Amino acid sequence: MKLFSRTSLVALGTAAAITLSGVTAPAFADEDSNAAVSALKTAEDNTPEAPGASTPLKLEQPGTITGVPGKAITPVTVKVIAGEAESFTSDNLPSGLLIDNTGKITGTPKKEFTGSAKIIAKNEAGVEAEVYVNFDFNEEPSSEEPSSGSSDTDNIENWIKIITAVIGALTTILTFSTKLDSFLK
Repeated sequence: MKLFSRTSLVALGTAAAITLSGVTAPAFADEDSNAAVSALKTAEDNTPEAPGASTPLKLEQPGTITGVPGKAITPVTVKVIAGEAESFTSDNLPSGLLIDNTGKITGTPKKEFTGSAKIIAKNEAGVEAEVYVNFDFNEEPSSEEPSSGSSDTDNIENWIKIITAVIGALTTILTFSTKLDSFLK
């Protein structure tokens, strides 16, 4: 007594594979396994794939963008390290700066700003990636203000003299203490 033929087992295995791939097929296909293989091929050919959906979109964070209010910054581009970005946007760039669709940040900061801004890139399929870019725009010190010109490193000779004097004093005290101790015995 033969329950299944060899071709019906092949058809059953193919039908199971089609079912696992998301296409519904009868549990027991007819004796012709080519029909099941054709159904699988048709299902693979008709599977729509969103453009850009298979590639994630990733951005590289640039270094801190520095500058002075009223002076144009050196342009900086936010680099895409995975996928392909179609557009870049930001709703919180410092006043006076812009970002174009290639990810290039340009402009002249209007006022002091220290902080970050969120940059959002989007690909053709609508997949988004974001990165925070840091900014540091501060006024330059005025050339009219006199600089003290001194720092701790400028005074190192004075520190060495002080430390030497303290060590000398401690040595003298210890020597005197030792001699006093031996005198009193």
